[in-house]
Amino acid sequence: MSMKRLSRREFLQLGLLGAGGLTASVIGLRNAKDGMLPRPFPSPTPPFLGPPVVSIAGCPTYEPSNVEEAVRTSIDLIGGVSDVITPGDRVGIKPNLTSRHAGSSELGITTDVEVVRAVVAEIRARVPGVEIWILEGEYTDAFRNLGYRQLAAETGSSMINTDHPYGAFAEVQSASGLWYKSFRLNSIYADLDVLVSVSKLKIHSLAGITLSLKNLIGCMPLDVYRHPTDANRGPYVHDESTNYWGQLSRVVADINTTIPIHLSIVDGVIGRERGAGTWTPGSQPVTSGTILAGKNAVATDAVGCALMGHDPTTKFPQQPFVNGQNHLCLARDLGLGPNSLDQIDLRLEEDQSFEDLVVYFEPPVPDPNVPPGWNPDPVYPIPEIPLAPLLAHLM
Repeated sequence: MSMKRLSRREFLQLGLLGAGGLTASVIGLRNAKDGMLPRPFPSPTPPFLGPPVVSIAGCPTYEPSNVEEAVRTSIDLIGGVSDVITPGDRVGIKPNLTSRHAGSSELGITTDVEVVRAVVAEIRARVPGVEIWILEGEYTDAFRNLGYRQLAAETGSSMINTDHPYGAFAEVQSASGLWYKSFRLNSIYADLDVLVSVSKLKIHSLAGITLSLKNLIGCMPLDVYRHPTDANRGPYVHDESTNYWGQLSRVVADINTTIPIHLSIVDGVIGRERGAGTWTPGSQPVTSGTILAGKNAVATDAVGCALMGHDPTTKFPQQPFVNGQNHLCLARDLGLGPNSLDQIDLRLEEDQSFEDLVVYFEPPVPDPNVPPGWNPDPVYPIPEIPLAPLLAHLM
């Protein structure tokens, strides 16, 4: 059977991201006691989620020539991007800008602007006529302070603060519905052909790790999901009154079945351990000296987790998932991709070995408030997923 990668528009038209369309029985359901989730996508992994091909290239500093070479090498190693991006596509690039302070990339907090610059340059060099949009919810002055406004002007890219409506917010259905049945999102996400997540290599105090998949939490607009007192997403992603330690992983899964990633690039030049930023006590930068690229976000994040010295298949309460559910396991169980290294096509530069590239990142500090005996794998209701249009398209 011949398969092609679905564009985002095709994905929407098939009904997977909309409210319409036929429904089919969810397949691949395992025994609930195994902690496995219903699989809302057919197996093998659908082509719009990408094959599990991941590369690592060395990048010792953020000096532009180093970054350009590393991004070019990492993309070459995964076979280029012509199977992901085609001429005339509208490409969205989502960095991780969780701080507005200049120099935060050297602190291992935000995606360095030179990495995004190199990604834009590689896409334009490899695929003619693409339209590039840099998308992020902006903390005050983050675009300007971190160099992104200048980058957009110099590269002819558009920049949108996705916390505010682009025309209007769009109601987009989640294909998994573990926590959210749908999201209200900036409508630019429904207009994209390709989404590229350019994330940071970091430990996270609640999620365990934060790379490509969790980067999409920033797609939830603050105009919709803003806590009334502390100006962030607060209870919408981890609500202490419901299931604080299990909610975030499910929201990560839901947003990734709503606007799935086509290409993942991870800025691992300088990452961060123990937590995602200076707001986490004990968190500090760690030099990894790497750039990762992958065509499957789950596989890419699994390699990133292992690169930080941790097993991407482990579950709560094992490191680094000491305070919550492993969202890589949720994504795997949903059919989004593998999180076991023996199922991933890992590609390195000549004379490199994965073992030599691993730099250990300290895990989060265990939260003493996690309830004794907390179960991270409750039984979930089986979601109704509109599979039929997708299956007809692939056959």
